[in-house]
Amino acid sequence: VGGPGKKPAKSFAKRLLWAVSFVAAFAITRVVTQWYFDGQRLQNEANSSSQMFNTLRAKAIAEHPNQPAPYALAEEAVKASGERLSGASGESKAQEAAGQFLGFYLVNVRARREYCQRLGVDITPFVKAFSAEHKDLYEKSRKIIARGPYSPNQVEEKLYNMMQPTIQTTVGDAMRTMGSEVHASEQQVCAAFNANGAKVANAFQLSTLNPALYRVMLEVK
Repeated sequence: VGGPGKKPAKSFAKRLLWAVSFVAAFAITRVVTQWYFDGQRLQNEANSSSQMFNTLRAKAIAEHPNQPAPYALAEEAVKASGERLSGASGESKAQEAAGQFLGFYLVNVRARREYCQRLGVDITPFVKAFSAEHKDLYEKSRKIIARGPYSPNQVEEKLYNMMQPTIQTTVGDAMRTMGSEVHASEQQVCAAFNANGAKVANAFQLSTLNPALYRVMLEVK
C-alpha cells in the first residue's frame, strides 16, 4: 500500500474498524431479538436498524465536522456500543453481546472479503487469520444465539443478506479512507490485507478495538 508499514495496521483498526463493524453489530443485535417474539417483524426491524445507523452517522458527522465520516462514526459507535451493553443484564446482555460480536465477525470474514473480491483482490490470508484469532468468541456467540428458536446459521444468513447493502457501503467508505491516509487505491489497501494478513488480523482483535465488548463476551454464559 505504498508502504502499509509506514502507517501501522493498528492505527487503521483503532480508528475505523469498529465503525464499520457497528453497522452489522447494531443492526443484527436489534433484529436477533425479534426472532424470539415475531419472525414476521424481521424485515421491518432490519429496515429500522438501517435507518438508525444513518441517524447515528448523521449525528456523528454533525458533532465532529472536522473529522472524516468514518472517524466520527467510530467515536459514536463505540460509545453507543458501551451504552447498550451497560444497560442490559442477564440473558438480554448475553444476546446483546453476541449480536454485537456477530456483526464484528461477519464484517471481517464476509463483507470485507466480498468487497475486495469485487476489486479483484483475494484477502484469504487475512480472513483465515482473523477467524483463528476469534474462533472461541465466535463459537460462544453462536451458542448464545442458538438458545433462540432458529439455528445460528439461519440467523447469520438471513440477517447478513438483509443488511448487506448498508454494510458494503460502509466498508467501502472505510477502505477508501484508509487508502487516502497512505495515498493508496482501494485495490492497494485490499492487497495489504492479503500480503500482511496475520499482522493486520492481530491488530483487529476485539480486545483492542472494543475492550468493553470483549470483557462482556468473556463474562456472559
